[in-house]
Amino acid sequence: KAVVGQDIRPIGFDIKQNEVVVEKGTVLNSCELGLAASVGATEVLVNRQVKVGILSTGNELLSPNEPLQEGRIRDSNKTMLLNLVESIGCQSVDLGVAKDT
Repeated sequence: KAVVGQDIRPIGFDIKQNEVVVEKGTVLNSCELGLAASVGATEVLVNRQVKVGILSTGNELLSPNEPLQEGRIRDSNKTMLLNLVESIGCQSVDLGVAKDT
């Protein structure tokens, strides 16, 4: 049976006045946006996601899915760098391979 006042928390019980609820530099997802909405923050200042281009160089490079050929190597650095860039929250762009002149 419900009792008057049951399961009702006083104002400020979970979040104090002027308390920072989302730290600067936090990547915003559904949880952070819901938290911001719960304190009436309908607009937040954000930075655009950094975009990083990865350009490999060299005539000797093959795509990792190509059969290995004599005198050539697979472009494994690009795979690693594209993943590394994304793992720190940036957008990666594969700019291909620039051939040697």
